Amino acid sequence: MRLVPYLLISSMRRSNSEVNQGIFGEMKVASIFHPFFFGNDGQIIFNDVTIQEGAKKNKHQIDHIVFLPYGIFVIETKNILGRVNGELQNENWVLASGKTIYNPLLQNETHVKVVKDFLGLSRGVYSVVVFANSNKPKNINVPELVNLEDLKEYIKSFKGERNEINLTKEEMETLASELTVK
Repeated sequence: MRLVPYLLISSMRRSNSEVNQGIFGEMKVASIFHPFFFGNDGQIIFNDVTIQEGAKKNKHQIDHIVFLPYGIFVIETKNILGRVNGELQNENWVLASGKTIYNPLLQNETHVKVVKDFLGLSRGVYSVVVFANSNKPKNINVPELVNLEDLKEYIKSFKGERNEINLTKEEMETLASELTVK
């Protein structure tokens, strides 16, 4: 397993406690992929990736990209305290504090498209939104929205018939190297 270290960059728009909470959640998610917990499927993990979208010059910050023989998983982590309310189609979700966040499912749909375009793939790239504090909205039942304790099982469910691609170790390394070269 290859693990790319975190870049700890704070945002001017968020408080330090929000940034630290987000980083802690991302660390919890990244640790799931350690071979001791996940098993050794040859996973290659990138954390805190920024991809610039072609000529548009839009930058997309992606929490995790995990390369596995049975798929490439683009993971958005939410480490929010308290209840989260939202609907699948709503652009914004409401936190217990009254603050709103952009719908992470919609956010990650964009990330998946960017990763597919960046790597030149049309299939085998999957969206996963993880709630690190096990407080995903209870009224939204889509498979790609999971609590932390369900992440491993969800990802491993792509082994076998469910997956759209079968990558060799060399193919995974070649694709992963695109993230470090471009």
